Amino acid sequence: TGQANSSPDNRRKNCSQSNPGRDSSDGSVTAGLRFHGSDEGKRVCRIPPHCQADFAGSVVAYAVLLVIIVNMVTISIHPYSLRKVGLVGLTLFCLSCLSAFAQSNYISVNSTPYDRQMLRVRSILTASATGKQQNLSVALVNHWIGNLRAIPYGFSTQWKTPEEVQFGAYADCKGKAVALYNAMHSGGADNVRLVIGKRLSTSRKTHAWLEWATTSGTYILDPTFNWSAFRAERTGRTSYIPLYAYAGGKKYRAAGSTRLLAKNQFLGGGQHVASRL
Repeated sequence: TGQANSSPDNRRKNCSQSNPGRDSSDGSVTAGLRFHGSDEGKRVCRIPPHCQADFAGSVVAYAVLLVIIVNMVTISIHPYSLRKVGLVGLTLFCLSCLSAFAQSNYISVNSTPYDRQMLRVRSILTASATGKQQNLSVALVNHWIGNLRAIPYGFSTQWKTPEEVQFGAYADCKGKAVALYNAMHSGGADNVRLVIGKRLSTSRKTHAWLEWATTSGTYILDPTFNWSAFRAERTGRTSYIPLYAYAGGKKYRAAGSTRLLAKNQFLGGGQHVASRL
């Protein structure tokens, strides 16, 4: 997502040497976009704006958790109290609220700072799911992620199409995310978001990944850094921080996001791209 992106392969051996090779026979996945990597080595002392924006939510979440604990203790002391049913109901309600705090909250918007540069892949993002969703397993998704992760990292000023990713020599996080999004839709998943944000709260550049909502929870899919999907609740508040998201024909801004990171500038050919992508 930026011009000076860091990559996982720059900090480690090339993935093709230390990890399983790319499965070129799997035609269902084409990957090759790369966003800004993260600046794990840099530390800042100030509190990031998104943390300040989420402070009120954290306070409420802790208060809800305290209510849950008090209710559970009361129920254990008075198991046959007439208030038991009411306390159980309140506890369940609080648990549902606490779960909501753990998920990313988005606000529907008409446009994002990244719309101009994403015109090349817009038709892919707005395409409807075509496969049978019940056949889409986590194991299959992990297979796609592994194939994309094995592609060497290389920055591109444009958003590559899945075909360009599949047949190209390298890909960045933009291309890999779009390729995986396309594979997920081809597999029947219509509950997938392409997310632009920060991989770490200390990152100076933006990154791209997917969020996949299932009946068993929400998964983070990042074929640039990871070899498999993992549950979103493992990220906490210091990693995979969303700023904007695309899902079908809809666009979203993260509720806690107050900054616009895509500042357009001209490149050699006169083409507008965001300096942060």
